Amino acid sequence: MRMDNIEMFQDTLRILKQGSYKVNGRAVGLKLPKKAMETIHVLLPEDVQDICSRTD
Repeated sequence: MRMDNIEMFQDTLRILKQGSYKVNGRAVGLKLPKKAMETIHVLLPEDVQDICSRTD
C-alpha cells in the first residue's frame, strides 16, 4: 500500500511538472496555471478538524 501511494505521488509530481497527462494516448492539459498551483495549500483531515474546532 505504501509503495502504491509513493508511486501515485511521483506520478502526480510528474504530471504537475509536465502540465499534462495522457488518457487513451491523448494529452490532456492541466487547466490550473502553474502560478496558481504554486500557491495552493493542502489541508489534511487533521488540519480541517483543528480549524473547525477553533472558537476564535
